[in-house]
Amino acid sequence: MSEPVPAFPDDLRERVDAYLEDLRFSSDPGIAGLQDAVRYSLLAAGKPIRPVLALATASAVGTGPDELMPLAASL
Repeated sequence: MSEPVPAFPDDLRERVDAYLEDLRFSSDPGIAGLQDAVRYSLLAAGKPIRPVLALATASAVGTGPDELMPLAASL
């Protein structure tokens, strides 16, 4: 009997979340509130489906996730 395939690749989601959490937009204190709003939107539940699909597709064609992460995160 084969192992069930996970419905969502959690390892890729975790990599995307870590990448997005580490992004820094500016050190200007005048836009701190804007950065918080952007970060909240980026890290909302359900948002990483597009970047995870991009990374899964890249993996299927032999490209590593680190190489594609900036593009995937932009999605």
